[in-house]
Formats: sequence, C-alpha cells, structure tokens
Amino acid sequence: MPAEDKYRDQVLKVQRDIVDLEWMMFTGIHGGDGKVFTDQDRLAFATMRTSQFFSWERFVTESYLNDLQTAVASNRNLLLEKYYYMIEQTDPESFIKAQAFMPKLDETSLELVDMIADQYRTWETEIAEKYPTIAKVALPMDNMTEGEDTSFAHYLFCELKTYSKKTLTMLYSSLVAFPDKNRYKASLEYLMRAYGFDSLEEAEKTLAGMQN
Repeated sequence: MPAEDKYRDQVLKVQRDIVDLEWMMFTGIHGGDGKVFTDQDRLAFATMRTSQFFSWERFVTESYLNDLQTAVASNRNLLLEKYYYMIEQTDPESFIKAQAFMPKLDETSLELVDMIADQYRTWETEIAEKYPTIAKVALPMDNMTEGEDTSFAHYLFCELKTYSKKTLTMLYSSLVAFPDKNRYKASLEYLMRAYGFDSLEEAEKTLAGMQN
C-alpha cells in the first residue's frame, strides 16, 4: 500500500474511532428515556462530527481520541459535560451540581478555549456574511439544549472545555501554524459535499431557493 494511502487510512480510522466513542456517549445520554436511534441518526451524527475533525491535523485528532478513551476509562461522558457547559447561564443550579463531578479547568486551558473559540467566531461571521443560508442550516445536529445560543462557535466553546490541556494546546498551535486555513469553512465544505453539493456556492444557491 502506498504511503499516502496508508496515511489516509490511519486518519480515517482515528476519525471513525472518535465518532464511535462520541456516539456511545451521545446515545448514553438520550437513550435513557427510551429513544430508539436509527442507522440514519447514526449516519447524520457521524457526518456532522467528522466534518469538524476533517479540518484538523492528525496529531490533534489523535490527542482528542485519547481524551475520549481516557474519559471512558474514568466513567466520564464528555458529551454530557458539554451539555452542562451549554446550560451554565440558563440553568446555573444544575450546572453547579454537575460541576462538582467535572474536572476543573486551569487558567491556561481557559485561555486556550477562549482563543480557539474567538478564531472560530471570526470564521463563522465571515461565512454567515457570504453564505447566510448555509449558516442557518449548518448548526450542530447533536445540540442537546433549547433556547440556547446555538451558533457553532458557542457550541464549540462549550465542547472545548471538555478537552485536555494537551489537545487544546495542539489545536491552538495548529491554528497559529496555518493562519490562512479557515477550519470552519473547510468543515462546511466537507458537510455540503456529504449532502451532494459540489461547492458552498452551489449549496447556498440551492438551499436559499428551497426556502423561498
């Protein structure tokens, strides 16, 4: 097998392993009320989540996979923790109760979270100006709250708080190393291709027409 193909297969395996663990965590939260998930639910979840990791370097995804594996070994559900961060402002009582069982973030980690989320906010604003219809429909499909700020950047902000300092450092370093690479745009391009569009321009035109 050519080295390039082997590398690609390794990258895809890391992404699949991440989705497998996140799906287990996600269904662990929502399956308790008797909800039955379909293969289509699983595919939609995998497509949305992979679109995010697609734009990351391999060393970042490998570090995040390690976060998930460590969490499983410690009986932590990172998606549940993300949910609690998302309701911090609207349901502070529940958040405070949950916080007692969640790892405390140090100052450096919080700074990294802020800097990464700020960069994604900038990218998201740029995309919303150029592709307003896509910006409206491309919200996280595994959003677990209602009445919250459901922008991608806010959602990511809460998610980043569940990452290890190592993963946060690697992710931020990769953003600094490649400042011209718009990760949010790359994620949306992956997502729109998965839905059958050849480009963001085509997707924007088609989706806007469907809403008129």
